[in-house]
Amino acid sequence: MLPFSAVCPRGLRQVFKGKPRPQDLKIFVATTHEDLMIDFEVYRGANTPFGDRTLGVGVSVILHLSKSIPRGSCIYFDRYLSSIPLLEKLNTIGLHGTSTLMMNRKPERKNIDFKPDRRIQRGESQQFVCDDMVVIKWMETTFVKRWDKSTSVFMDISAPNTITNYNRHMGGVDILDQSMEYYRTFMKTRKWTLKVILHFIDLAVCNV
Repeated sequence: MLPFSAVCPRGLRQVFKGKPRPQDLKIFVATTHEDLMIDFEVYRGANTPFGDRTLGVGVSVILHLSKSIPRGSCIYFDRYLSSIPLLEKLNTIGLHGTSTLMMNRKPERKNIDFKPDRRIQRGESQQFVCDDMVVIKWMETTFVKRWDKSTSVFMDISAPNTITNYNRHMGGVDILDQSMEYYRTFMKTRKWTLKVILHFIDLAVCNV
């Protein structure tokens, strides 16, 4: 998000009530897990060239930014942009996707029926394989220790590799945002074009 509250073309400035900076310019960014920016797109409302939006804005954002990513790569993203149709679409264009998924977005047609949280022990995982897709539920974020009665010792139970890889590779955009806050050029201007130019100059410095 790029803080800006002056006059700009319609659809460019986004308003988020209740936020510390309620008026910003929204910029979608694809990065590596080491916060190196790969591609970006300034959100301009309906004028943003996202192409097909029938599956939603989140899906169109990922598909648009993925054009700069080599085929065969794996893309990691969060639950706000994730959906089953997006993962299926990525697979058809030669990309792999890994993300968290809201339970209300899981496909009913795949017969995915996880146990309720109260019936799953800490460290336990469940997975369902649906064609070329795997959906996993894990009751912890890292490894856990469980007491083994048969050997009278604590056993380390690691998370599934898919979840470990997701936790390892997520966060590049957050790290880049943090770096931008450290090195942002603060200059008062009412011209949104100049504000965007300064932002990407700072971004180039952070990318070095």
